[in-house]
Amino acid sequence: MTADYPNFKTIALDSEYLEDIKSNIRNRPIAWDGFARTKELTEDEAAKIKTLSQAATIQQKAAAIDQAPAVYATTLLSVLDKIKRDDVLKSLLVLTNDLLLGVPIFSEELLKLSLDADTLPYEPFTKFLGSADESIKVLGVYNLVILLAQRAYTKHAYVAQTVDVLSKTIAASTNLDSVATAVQLLRHLFTLPEYREVYWKSHATLFPPLLTFLQSGKGDLQVRYHTLLAVWLLTFSERISVEMPLHYQGVLKVLTGIAKNSIKEKITRLAIAILHNFVAPKSAAYAEAKTKVVKVLLLNNVLPLMKTFSERRWSDEELVADLAALTETLNNALVSLTSMDEYLLELDSGKMTNSPPHSSEEFWHENVFRFKENNFQLFKRLLALLRTDLSSIYNPQIILNDVTCVVSKIPEASKVVAQTGAKAVIMELMTIGSPEVRYEALKATQALVANTFN
Repeated sequence: MTADYPNFKTIALDSEYLEDIKSNIRNRPIAWDGFARTKELTEDEAAKIKTLSQAATIQQKAAAIDQAPAVYATTLLSVLDKIKRDDVLKSLLVLTNDLLLGVPIFSEELLKLSLDADTLPYEPFTKFLGSADESIKVLGVYNLVILLAQRAYTKHAYVAQTVDVLSKTIAASTNLDSVATAVQLLRHLFTLPEYREVYWKSHATLFPPLLTFLQSGKGDLQVRYHTLLAVWLLTFSERISVEMPLHYQGVLKVLTGIAKNSIKEKITRLAIAILHNFVAPKSAAYAEAKTKVVKVLLLNNVLPLMKTFSERRWSDEELVADLAALTETLNNALVSLTSMDEYLLELDSGKMTNSPPHSSEEFWHENVFRFKENNFQLFKRLLALLRTDLSSIYNPQIILNDVTCVVSKIPEASKVVAQTGAKAVIMELMTIGSPEVRYEALKATQALVANTFN
């Protein structure tokens, strides 16, 4: 049947959990005639839904719909709006799901309704997204995704609502099958470039659950594959492919870990493909960001792993090509990488680590002037890491060490410390925290006192 509709996308899911839900619902017959007698439905509505429900095969359902496809489409939406009983709604949602998956003309007729009202055919399904009943919720969102995935819907409110519900499921559900289903549905939405951008507009809340689930290693290999596939599709957006590794450097550790430990080549293939997309050639608008991404990968030790992988024999030609391109890009960039690049990337991330620049006298001798440029702009960024919420400061001893180095070599920097309010934080750190933090705070205070009047 789908051969007659070459643009129809079959959004089939690899989910025994969902099939079990649908099978159990199908086994509970609904007396549709009774709804006509109680005037909840018209006789025509009840008759049409009864005809579809009693058709034993999808071919028989399709034959019925072929008689009046537009009428059946509007009838089903009307009935979905009228029915309030959960058991009946479940039956309707399963019927709708079967038709959306197996009768393309039904989907086409539903989508044509948008010509009359741009909220159709999507809005009738959104009311199920907040249902407390797991079956109603998952069937509602599944049907909505099938419709949204057929073509790019220009009014993105329903898309945003859908990805939000799916992401919350990934973040909060204790049912692994439910999470795996949500991941697959996200992946299908990400096939449309416009929807990737909708998702990424709220990445601060939507992406961490997906990354955390990928990192957790929960689920079988197929679940991991679908999760990687969702991330991979996101990285076909230039903007996302540079922002993801810059905002979420943890993704590099996750991907390299998966690539290193996977027993399936198709899993390794996807992990490497995502890394390659991070550094693939970009348009002029993202060229500078891409350069920064390459440096991030170098500082996260991606290159040695790629060299090791390049020595293995792989059957997947695309994997071999991605490894070669990724290794070449990183090798070329390694030549020009400086210790100041490393320092700035740490500063950008807001998380200082115990890397060589902090303890290198050569680094401070060569670069301390940079902290004075543009009215101490770089130094102020460093001081901004000394937040008044002391518990949120990441590795305060390293930040304090750097403050000491700058103030010792540029005495006027002590005024900047006072002006920004960082001095009070340093004084407080002398009395709390680990011995190392108190020691570095004491050294910074001594440097400030020694250089205040210079």
